[in-house]
Amino acid sequence: MGVDVWRRAQNKKGGVGCWIEADSHPKIFNPAKDTQHYYLALPTRHSTMLYAAHAALLARAFLKCGALKKADLFKKSAIKAFKYAINPNNRIVHRLRHKLEGKSEYVTYTFREPPGLDIPILFKAAYNLAILTGDDHYRSYANNKNFEIALQQSDYPNTPFFMTEVYLGMRHFPDFAIATKKQIMDKSLEWLRYQEMQAYRTLTFPTTHVFFRNLAWGNAIPFNKGRYFIMAYSISGAYKYRDAALLLNDWLHGANPMGRSLPTGTGVNYPVRILSLPSYADGILEPMPGITPYTYTFQVDYNVKNMVYALRYPPRKDHNFAGADICLMPDSIAKGKNMNYRQISNVMDKFYPVWRRFGNIEQYAVEQNEFTVWETIGPCAACLGALIPPGWKPPADWKAPTPKESFKEMEGYMFQP
Repeated sequence: MGVDVWRRAQNKKGGVGCWIEADSHPKIFNPAKDTQHYYLALPTRHSTMLYAAHAALLARAFLKCGALKKADLFKKSAIKAFKYAINPNNRIVHRLRHKLEGKSEYVTYTFREPPGLDIPILFKAAYNLAILTGDDHYRSYANNKNFEIALQQSDYPNTPFFMTEVYLGMRHFPDFAIATKKQIMDKSLEWLRYQEMQAYRTLTFPTTHVFFRNLAWGNAIPFNKGRYFIMAYSISGAYKYRDAALLLNDWLHGANPMGRSLPTGTGVNYPVRILSLPSYADGILEPMPGITPYTYTFQVDYNVKNMVYALRYPPRKDHNFAGADICLMPDSIAKGKNMNYRQISNVMDKFYPVWRRFGNIEQYAVEQNEFTVWETIGPCAACLGALIPPGWKPPADWKAPTPKESFKEMEGYMFQP
């Protein structure tokens, strides 16, 4: 369980450093065999309050499903984290001496945590702890002022599901629940209009909108904003929101200009080569199923222009290689000229459709072939789970799938738009 990683990382005073990182990319791609050291970040007030909010919410979920021991475990941990985060004396100011490469002198870097707390996170933590404990101390932070700020930021920089427990909390905070439901329904109607403007009924800002170009880092995944439809259907029972979400599922699984499922292992034509180190190292040709890469970024990736529509490589004296600068654009465009990067870029940006600007060159186009749980996989899993009919169970043959062992069996290896 993901949240338990951070509970076990909690220090004796209650602080939680919500960041685990190494000092380089893995030298051994298989995570089970990777021997490099990983480091836990210092606990900031912000990271600790972020943990408190979700640990308290998880404790409420455990309590509701009858897992009383786990509920108590996370409840106590969340209370401890909140106490740490609310104390301004725990603000991090950290100095680090760093030796300059190839020189004898050092430079000092200083990190100063902002003096205030993130209000939406503070509200979320206090809200869940107020319900979980019944202690009015938390209600003083789950107040009207903090609620208004949290509601304003629930769409951005947070996500549509950020206030889910609030709209479900009619018994505890009815005014907050009513206001949150109204915003959800208003946002759902807005996105419903935007969806109707899209030829393929996906969910992005319309082409005339100033934010339409913001498709990178998961913004183009339809269930990023499609989470509003799930909540609107839950609130109203109106089938137009369920139908809108099902249209997003169609886009996700092939009803898009590339004619390809975005997640691995779903449908027939799906991603086969993605930037997933465990998939490289597990000895199985087919990638792990259920991974949704970023795919769309609006722009044609820089390296795609240099490695797909041209061949440009710097010289290598150690290999006696003089370098390459070869334009691969068709003669109908290049007119016999060896087009440079800027010329190719201008042509591609003008003629290449937005929803086909994908380069399957893995680590050379990270922003298209990589993925994260919270930006791409999580929203899809949550929304598709909500669309499953009551009582539905997967067929027996889903329980032990057999990975494909040849590229010839996987249409996505050389998919054709």
